[in-house]
Amino acid sequence: MERRLIVYPKQKKTTYRLLKKVIVDKFVKDETEIIVKRNLRFIDSFKFMASSLDALSKNLSEDQHKNLGHMYFGRQFNLLRKKGIFPYEFINSVDRLNETKLPPKCAFYSKLNDADISDEDCEHAQETWKEFGCKTLRDYLDLYNNLMF
Repeated sequence: MERRLIVYPKQKKTTYRLLKKVIVDKFVKDETEIIVKRNLRFIDSFKFMASSLDALSKNLSEDQHKNLGHMYFGRQFNLLRKKGIFPYEFINSVDRLNETKLPPKCAFYSKLNDADISDEDCEHAQETWKEFGCKTLRDYLDLYNNLMF
């Protein structure tokens, strides 16, 4: 399995980017297996905001989460007020999205930040998975993506 990850450094007019080739399909043509890959780009939003998403979300009071408050209540609302955690570099194939549990804490390591997640962040991810009834990593990704935009 190819494990390739490219980190582009911050340049004058750009921002940090993470590029990962991911297998999205396989098929056979003329008795030859063809592997279809696509590039996934993760772009650091920090350049476009006054601070990180995590810091900005921590500064919001409960009543400032108006849209979130219309869709989620109680424990779910409280879990989603914190920036989500996702194991970007663990996803090296769409098949990973079929996994039925979150990967171990070490899979959340970020080459972009050169850092592991905290025990608190790991626990938050596990609680979020359980509270929202995620059955696969795809469910968790859908929740994560729907809350980011």
